[in-house]
Amino acid sequence: MAAPDLKTVNHELLRELATWGHEDDLVLTLTMNLDPEQFATAEARATEVSSLAGQAHALVEAAEVGGDERQLLRDQVARARTYLDVGEYASGARGLALFARSTSDELQPVRLTREGATRVVLDRWPLLSPLAREAAAARWSVLLVDRRRTRLLRGDREHLEEVAGFTDEGRETGDKGHLSEEVKHHLDRTAEALRVAHGQRPLGSLLIGGHRELLNDMDERLPGELRELLAGRFEVDVEARPDEVLDAAGPTMDEHAELTIDQTLGRLRTGAAHGTGALGLEDVLEALVEARVETLLLEDDLVSPGVECPACRWLGPPDCDSCPVDGTATERRENVIEPALARAFERDAGVLMLHERDDLRPSGGIAAVLRF
Repeated sequence: MAAPDLKTVNHELLRELATWGHEDDLVLTLTMNLDPEQFATAEARATEVSSLAGQAHALVEAAEVGGDERQLLRDQVARARTYLDVGEYASGARGLALFARSTSDELQPVRLTREGATRVVLDRWPLLSPLAREAAAARWSVLLVDRRRTRLLRGDREHLEEVAGFTDEGRETGDKGHLSEEVKHHLDRTAEALRVAHGQRPLGSLLIGGHRELLNDMDERLPGELRELLAGRFEVDVEARPDEVLDAAGPTMDEHAELTIDQTLGRLRTGAAHGTGALGLEDVLEALVEARVETLLLEDDLVSPGVECPACRWLGPPDCDSCPVDGTATERRENVIEPALARAFERDAGVLMLHERDDLRPSGGIAAVLRF
């Protein structure tokens, strides 16, 4: 059997995985930390893989399933172990999520750019919170430009990677208040190259870095659609390493992230007073079931019990014994946040994870901005 395709987190993948919870089979999720400081060697990764496979095997043997489904799950654990042993996923990744279903021989590995805990979960829903964390993280493009050199880096707050660049040969000018025709041509070429790059793959939030005297001139040359993406400017040596660029850009990225959260919380507070904001688990689950959620807000690592209807997949708080839709007896979920995330992704709702902030504490760590 050919090795499964290693995917990256995107909205299409999240929507696909969200549908797995509608079936009657079980979903085995394995997440693996690939932090290069801890698992830089093949030996260290092999030890981690062995531990992960052992945990998965123990979960399968303890599961309350029939003999046929248990054997199918054993086979999936074996396939996962084979895939993990090969180790081709490790290059450049900081984490891995691996999904398998009990009624299929399909494995879906997902590359993560952020470190996370190594764990195994066997449930009716895939473990989506590690992917949600990645999806909620801002995607950044960083344009570095001076009078001759242009570089484009992409990534997030944790990692930047250079993806394009060029150098124009031209005469330098010593007058910082004057742009030569060669420099103007270079900045115009840079703006056009950035427009093309955005057309090929959206830039996300944009930062411009370089020497102060050129930043405004570069900004003025951006097409309107790119200027709307511009989140800030910062000073940095255009030849700096990606990690040095990240250090210089980090404060601007953090300020923009906090501003985004503050703006969304402002919309939530306004909406809560006018019927387009949901506060607390029960109200948020109701809005998710009714496809009214525009943005789901969660405290990072939130765990909350709840119930699910096995017939129609209605979600509710833990004290609901029967489904209000069809009267079916509900099943308890130790963490109803995972199926709630699946509902959000399935309905194209945004997800915002709040880290080290207590804004959502009065509502139990969960709230939502509603479409209507």
